[in-house]
Amino acid sequence: MNNPIFRVLRNPICSIKTVVLHLKHYPPDEAYYIRLVGSLRDDYTDAGLFELRHPSPKEINYCSPRFDNKWALAGKVIGGTWDQRQVAFEEASFCDGVSASFYQSLKTHFERGVGWEETPFVRQVLDQIEVGETTWTCATRADVEEKCDRVDQLYERIANRGYRTHEERIRAGVDDLKPTRRTALYRWLKTHTVVGKDEICVNIARDGTLLFFSGKHRLAIAKILGLDSIPVVVLTRHEQWQEVRDRITASKATDVPAGLRIHPDLQDIV
Repeated sequence: MNNPIFRVLRNPICSIKTVVLHLKHYPPDEAYYIRLVGSLRDDYTDAGLFELRHPSPKEINYCSPRFDNKWALAGKVIGGTWDQRQVAFEEASFCDGVSASFYQSLKTHFERGVGWEETPFVRQVLDQIEVGETTWTCATRADVEEKCDRVDQLYERIANRGYRTHEERIRAGVDDLKPTRRTALYRWLKTHTVVGKDEICVNIARDGTLLFFSGKHRLAIAKILGLDSIPVVVLTRHEQWQEVRDRITASKATDVPAGLRIHPDLQDIV
């Protein structure tokens, strides 16, 4: 009786709640669904919701503030001062209780051959674990060792085979999921929902600055390897940047300043 159909029949209310919860955090990857559900209360961009942009890793130098629901940002146009609270990517730790730079520790490990446990970031992660904290999604030393191995494998794949999109990795049969995500449900989510669009994600500030949002391991490795460009998904745009897109579209791309013509988020309209 482990068939999911029987589970739904046994407890349909719980099953419906589960489906609704997953739709909230992992909506279908169809743009019309997201616009239909969200446009009743939010403004949306004219750009394709999951169309890839291809900036240089060197163009992503600052981080966006965090938002509660990553995929709820997809396609939204948001005003306010959120884009002014920027932290340098190469200085951020991305982990509570850790102050050491995540990027600099990866750079030290891969370029100078320094062991993981000798890098400031991993040392501080281990210190947090020793006092009972969970950080970097690790709760034990074994978790940290496994995580480090997975980062090594990711680096080797990108260095030896080039940077591949999520879809390309699926087609190639690359199974790089962390152990906790190797479930039938998560594999289904990868092929039917926005989870399958899980590239490096950025938000765009009012002045067009690309602000890193997620995919720190891939972005750090791309920077370390000096890749020319990487595929990214834009989640949200500041309303002032969206106004730039709107003006360019309305003018049919006439008299666009040279600096804007090369912006990765404007290549679909210039």
